[in-house]
Amino acid sequence: MTDSLPPVVSAVPKTNPAKPLFKVILLGDGGVGKSSLFIRLRKNHFTPILPKILSLDFHKKDVVVDSKEVEFEFWDTSGSERYDSVTRNYYRGVHAALLVFDCNSLNSLSRLYHWIENVKLYSEYALLYLVGTKSDIHEAETSVTDDQIENFCQTHKLYGKFCISSKTGDGVDEMCEEIARTLLQRKRESFKENMSENGLQYSISMTENQEEQHCACLR
Repeated sequence: MTDSLPPVVSAVPKTNPAKPLFKVILLGDGGVGKSSLFIRLRKNHFTPILPKILSLDFHKKDVVVDSKEVEFEFWDTSGSERYDSVTRNYYRGVHAALLVFDCNSLNSLSRLYHWIENVKLYSEYALLYLVGTKSDIHEAETSVTDDQIENFCQTHKLYGKFCISSKTGDGVDEMCEEIARTLLQRKRESFKENMSENGLQYSISMTENQEEQHCACLR
């Protein structure tokens, strides 16, 4: 018997056309703290015990950075990533992906390779960020070192890294602001490139038209 697709829990958020909208997805193995981070982003509090529900959920969050307001759509699979159709929709139109691992588990960091490959396959232009959770817990024997994190970022050419705590909220706002700032800058650069290309094409078109008119006058 084929499993039915999990529901999308949230209603489709209404967007303000005056604000840039960026889709950001959370990726990583179960137990690393993705859903706890999602709840912190959504409700700004920590839930120690989360129900096991297969669903695809997303939340709209406004962030002000450098006097500019942007709108995020944060997406969490909540365990439904095993459905192929969910995977394809999940990655569609993504601007940034948060690769979430447990700061106290090197294995959770190493296993992010699978998620990186998925982003490259389904959303090659998305920016990749490394996010270490549970920074409020420090287990000396199992903690991931700064060198290991830096090497991972360089190896996979990640755009940035953050260390946060969903329990205390430490580092979460700073993470959102930095990602918003980067995406805004990228949007501006893309706009300038498009304007430059369109301006050049328009200039060439005008020149060609003028030459044609001039030639017609000489006939």
